[in-house]
Amino acid sequence: MSRRLVALSLPFLALVAMAARKPDDPKHENHFKSAGPPTGDVVSFALVNAHAQSEFVLIDTKITNTTGDQLLLLKKNEAVLVLPQGPMPVKSGGLFGGPMLIPPNDTRSHTWKVDGESGFHVESVTLQPKGFYVGSNTGTPLRAPEFQLPASVNDFTTGPFSCKLNDVKQETKTTAAAFACTYNGKGVGIVEPKKIGVREPGGKEFANAARKVPRDVLLPGDVSKFTVVFEIPASVVDMQFATLQVLFRDALAESILTPVALADWKFELDAAKTAEVNK
Repeated sequence: MSRRLVALSLPFLALVAMAARKPDDPKHENHFKSAGPPTGDVVSFALVNAHAQSEFVLIDTKITNTTGDQLLLLKKNEAVLVLPQGPMPVKSGGLFGGPMLIPPNDTRSHTWKVDGESGFHVESVTLQPKGFYVGSNTGTPLRAPEFQLPASVNDFTTGPFSCKLNDVKQETKTTAAAFACTYNGKGVGIVEPKKIGVREPGGKEFANAARKVPRDVLLPGDVSKFTVVFEIPASVVDMQFATLQVLFRDALAESILTPVALADWKFELDAAKTAEVNK
């Protein structure tokens, strides 16, 4: 390299050196590595990123429900990040701070985070991944009373569910009824409208014609709103003038949750990546 090129390059190298973030810079990032995430029978983790600045520590992950028949629930605010200065409860984070449901064989992204005005530029951290619960994906069916149309009452309860009729329209060949069911239990409520049927006065039963209505999985306080549609030939009965019995069968179910025990997840400073990202 000529002396002219060397001379020209020196100011550039000096600027690069000046631009690199120093450890006392509030935006300096300490990046972490781990020997491996905790393992369990129902959940697995993949680390996306883990780093700290002066005002926060975060661990960004992907969480997979590894079962084929269990619901996985994460109560986000139960986990703890242990810093050198002591344990701190994580923040719920995300657009929705409430619990996260992960269906069987599915994956969700989640970030654990603690923050404040300063003091978080640490070189090690331990995640205690508390807050995981598991329960049956189908739940235990609940017996609901037959519901008469035209309605003699507008609501009913069964187990932890309270349901009400919001609207109904009975025509000769088609009847449509809109319901809202609230889950008031402590586990997970499951609503599958396609299982609902109807019985006409002559005793014949017919399935819900709205077969593509998806099931709802409800946390405590959640509401499932759905419409059932029944189609019966006029040669069987004129539904406009008939008394019908809506059969909920096993459309309502509850899944009781049990906690999942997981080992601590330890992180230490990744010196090489820390140097790279702070250039």
